Amino acid sequence: MPIEKRWVVKPQGDPATVEALASALRIPPVLANLLVQRGIDTEEKAHSFFNPQLSDLHDPFLMKDMDRAVERVEAAVRNQEKIMVYGDYDVDGTTAVALVYKFLRHIGHRNLLFYIPDRYTEGYGISVKGIDYAARKGVTLIIALDCGIKATEKVAYAKTQGVDFIICDHHLPAEEIPRAVAVLDPKRTDCTYPFDELSGCGVGFKLVQAYAMKNGMPFSSIAPLLDLLVVSIASDIVPLVGENRILAHYGLELLNRAPSKGLLSIIKICGLNKHSITIDDIVFKIGPRINAAGRMRMDENDENAAPSGGYAAVNLLVENNESDAEDYGSIIDAFNQDRKSIDRHVTQEAHEIIESDPELKNRKSTVIYNPRWMKGIVGIVASRLIETYFRPTVVLTQSNGFATGSARSVPGFDLYQAVESCADLLENFGGHMYAAGLTMRPENVGEFTRRFNAYVEENIDPQMLVPQVDVDAELLFSEITPAFRRELKRFEPFGPGNAAPIFATRSVSNRGDAKLVRTPAHGPHAAAETQHDVAVHRLPAAGAFRMDPFGAAGGRMLSDRGEPLPRHGLDAAAHQGHQAGGEIARKRIAANRGADLKSAPRSFNRKSCLAASAPAAKQTLHAVEDRRQQNGRHESRHTHPSRRERLVRRPAAQKSEGREEVEADENIQEQRQRPAHRFARTRHLRTRVQFGVPPPDDVVVEEGEGGRQRIDHRPHERQPFVGLLRFRRQKGHQPEKKQPFR
Repeated sequence: MPIEKRWVVKPQGDPATVEALASALRIPPVLANLLVQRGIDTEEKAHSFFNPQLSDLHDPFLMKDMDRAVERVEAAVRNQEKIMVYGDYDVDGTTAVALVYKFLRHIGHRNLLFYIPDRYTEGYGISVKGIDYAARKGVTLIIALDCGIKATEKVAYAKTQGVDFIICDHHLPAEEIPRAVAVLDPKRTDCTYPFDELSGCGVGFKLVQAYAMKNGMPFSSIAPLLDLLVVSIASDIVPLVGENRILAHYGLELLNRAPSKGLLSIIKICGLNKHSITIDDIVFKIGPRINAAGRMRMDENDENAAPSGGYAAVNLLVENNESDAEDYGSIIDAFNQDRKSIDRHVTQEAHEIIESDPELKNRKSTVIYNPRWMKGIVGIVASRLIETYFRPTVVLTQSNGFATGSARSVPGFDLYQAVESCADLLENFGGHMYAAGLTMRPENVGEFTRRFNAYVEENIDPQMLVPQVDVDAELLFSEITPAFRRELKRFEPFGPGNAAPIFATRSVSNRGDAKLVRTPAHGPHAAAETQHDVAVHRLPAAGAFRMDPFGAAGGRMLSDRGEPLPRHGLDAAAHQGHQAGGEIARKRIAANRGADLKSAPRSFNRKSCLAASAPAAKQTLHAVEDRRQQNGRHESRHTHPSRRERLVRRPAAQKSEGREEVEADENIQEQRQRPAHRFARTRHLRTRVQFGVPPPDDVVVEEGEGGRQRIDHRPHERQPFVGLLRFRRQKGHQPEKKQPFR
């Protein structure tokens, strides 16, 4: 049974501000309202929002301890000290380790290694085992990423072993800051850095940026690391505002244009190599595969190496050899397949536990414990349970003699405070408002459950237990135009702090031919929901979207790319009768064309037919193809005789009266061999010349007999015409390949 939802229309922006912004930017008022809702109320702010610039990144030296961190790294590089890059086993941690490791390798430091703790034997954060391993290997400096802000005792222990620490973290610190050489965390109360929502990998990137700035390295030298950073930003669900938006924007560009070999192998495995990669693709396809490695345990007999699947993830991300990267990618994908099988099984067991206990089922929170469950997937299970029961959830298992697990929250409820209220029962905990990890002794599970449930019962607003659909604005179907979609695309990338907008349309009814394109649970893709007579649309700039599944008066049918189809064929019928295909649409097509259904017109639009996805349309299309085969016209249009040839072949009596006789000559064979696009381009160029528009450089215009102009193409510069003023790259041309980041 789907959960009932609360539909809330967001407060609309100030009308005067919206109108002024819409006029200044020349965008629809509904999009100007989206900007105002997001705090963008001036033309200058809008320009910065729509045009992210790397020059707007903050000075990394504004971060507390950054100068000390850079000086210590410089000394280590100068003296050829052995440096260990230490990071968490999730996506944020492994990408951060890969980023810093690749940079140090790039500047020529070879006395280098990385370390990922094992989730099962060491747990989260800095471990004594990791420090001892570093000491045995002769490491004198550890750069900790995405962890360490609460490792006060561990850092002190490392000092006794002759190991210095630089901590790069983004989690909330405790009252006492570890006595490391430098502690980089924008969430420190004594840190005045302007932006405190960086990911762990983002803090590591600021360290790299600071080092590059101090040593006179241009930003272009570290820009190839942005593909790793955007994977971290998307997967760690940090707000996509401020610096994160800038870094994600350029990271996505790099990920689509020239990703590193490791990420490219994952992209190919996900089937994204032929598509434009979005934040959603990272969240739901790339990130989970990298994460899966840290959730699983590798069989490792080497006593000097932690048996962590996270090693495979980092090896993948730092690999420069394409063949080796593909091998690591296969390992990562195998981890992911195993993970999916296990979490499905555990999720089913968790559902059975809750459904079999009426008291547990009716609580405002969930705490369940099973010592047999795999530690690495309890966080996923907690998220799955929230999808069903929508309440704060804690899932616990047993590892190394302790009860350990993950907690997840619902929007608006501070989970971290709820866990912190039970701190005296916990051995260790950490996290933020919506997600946390915790460890306790098994005998404390019962008391923790009681106190956690009591805290939630007392502090949660009942409305938080009902999923809320926040509608940005009301929108008519007629307002969804190609221009609207282009402007909406400029709002990307979407994510926390800049969510994909949701629009509502009223007075909507279902005429019986509706179907859901995609469910909203899979992120801000095309989807629609209904409540009474209201349709709610998630309208991304990219992704499939057709006419709302529940129909709408005055609506237009959209293609799979979100563009309105021309008002002919099925779309004309759909627009007139508000029907997406079906028998009524088919009859109207026949009426409009003056033909019956059995003899479909030759001009029937194939693209519209396919986009409509109507069975009747497909049937009609097949009829057209059958008739063409019977008439011997099923060959490709590129092989059809030219107009000049058809005139030559026709008897003189059949030629149009007044039409000049055309004799066959040696040029006909040449024309027949020319591709169709050449004739299309010639017609287009002749039109340009008639209206006084200069032709391109590869075209020669000559005066022919009777004042007619002759269009000639320079053979050595011919480029095929593929659309209005759009040309394909010259055959044989190979774009310049950039050197890989090493």
